Amino acid sequence: MSDFFQYLEDHIYIPILVGLFVLCLIVLLIWWLCRRNRERYLYQPLNTQDVALYDRMYSNQKQAAEKEQEATWMNAQYYLRSHPQFNRLKQLPQLGSRSEKQWFKVSDQNRSEHLLTTLPRPDKCLLDLDTRTRKMLNSLFQLLKHPYMFAMTEFDYVLDQNFVVIIQPLCPKGSLKDVIYQTNYGTPWVEKYRVKGRGLRLEQVAWYGKQILQGLLFMEQKEFPPHGHLHTGNIMVNNGVCQIAGYENTFIGLKSKLSAMARRKLKDQPEAIDVLSFGHILYEMCVGTELDSPHPQPHHLNIINNPAVVSVLNFIFGEDTDGRYPSLTEISELAFFQSVNLVEMSKFNPSKIYLSKEMKKAIKTVNSGKPVKKKTKRTTTKAENMESKSNVPSGGSKPPSPPPPPGGPPVVTAPPPPPPPPPVFSPGGPPPAPLAPLWPRPHPLPHPPREGPGVGLPCWVTSGQGFPSRKLLLMIEVHPKCKVS
Repeated sequence: MSDFFQYLEDHIYIPILVGLFVLCLIVLLIWWLCRRNRERYLYQPLNTQDVALYDRMYSNQKQAAEKEQEATWMNAQYYLRSHPQFNRLKQLPQLGSRSEKQWFKVSDQNRSEHLLTTLPRPDKCLLDLDTRTRKMLNSLFQLLKHPYMFAMTEFDYVLDQNFVVIIQPLCPKGSLKDVIYQTNYGTPWVEKYRVKGRGLRLEQVAWYGKQILQGLLFMEQKEFPPHGHLHTGNIMVNNGVCQIAGYENTFIGLKSKLSAMARRKLKDQPEAIDVLSFGHILYEMCVGTELDSPHPQPHHLNIINNPAVVSVLNFIFGEDTDGRYPSLTEISELAFFQSVNLVEMSKFNPSKIYLSKEMKKAIKTVNSGKPVKKKTKRTTTKAENMESKSNVPSGGSKPPSPPPPPGGPPVVTAPPPPPPPPPVFSPGGPPPAPLAPLWPRPHPLPHPPREGPGVGLPCWVTSGQGFPSRKLLLMIEVHPKCKVS
């Protein structure tokens, strides 16, 4: 045995080659096992008919999307023709989750960039978007001037094409969701939110949270309806300041995803939709991803390492108040937000807002959730008017007698007299006098004769005495051998 080891020491390349051979065998064995397991789950391609059907369906969807984009492009160009203050129309990709919305970038006369959004009129819109309502809503949205409210340049509705137009300043930084996911605002929505975002620092969460609360409290103080569509995509970040956008969605009848998901939770407190939305925003700012349930579960809160944030979330979602959602004022009075000093509020001098009757009526309609019933007046047709005139004698009629008093005797009306009997003439007596004809002699009108065996003569005839005064146009056909005088 010692000679064998001595031989290997003298020929060291032999154990090296053996080791490499064994290693190759192990690698081949692993590759064979992996291939064997892979063959069990190999992708089975569809047959030719199924592939052709899928290609046709995909091509049809693609063509439909291209036609829709082309139609919205034409609508946007049509709209800019009547609004020459905006130009340089450029279509943007799908920036939001609503597939029916289309986004464009335009510039005004000062070369400031704006975001133009078109949207078909929702079927559940409670307001009648006529010219008067459109001007009222445009004036109403212009009243929301606050450091934490995103301004609206123009709100319009095109009646011919039945679509809503919203023009707002372009925010280069994008929304709060873009800040959390660290993406550009111009990236398509299906691409930029695929990966998990990054949570913000605790100071930023408190800072942005209080700014959002101040904007919601401003809307509440001015008697506006609840926002209802509050999420990180509807909060614009401009120079480190959060500004609330999307407040027009409630007025045009759009429904939010959270309201459908938390319908049972909001059954007793429907006005607390903004409180619930604010809790979702706070969770997304801390964790970097959306909350996938109406209320956070224990495994959701275990991700948050800060007990102060967990305490605020428990208070917002009613864990500390026996299921009752707190008000926005109660949330703003928490110590987590009281320590934040907002510079913009110290410089803001709010002006008093005066709401017109139409504005108050629109807000009341949106809060009630019921459309306004139109008062329609019954209009009589031309045939009914002529029928009513024909029932009136030529000499006029007496006005109807007033009804009898409630305690007096009933009024007995005499029956109409019977018609007179036909006259009887004796055989030797004088002939009866001729009766007045119902339709006197017709008056022929100049008209070229039509083709055919007879001659067509148009005539006006007038009714006789005792009958309503009418004129009829008759066409008399006369044989060619007869003479017409």
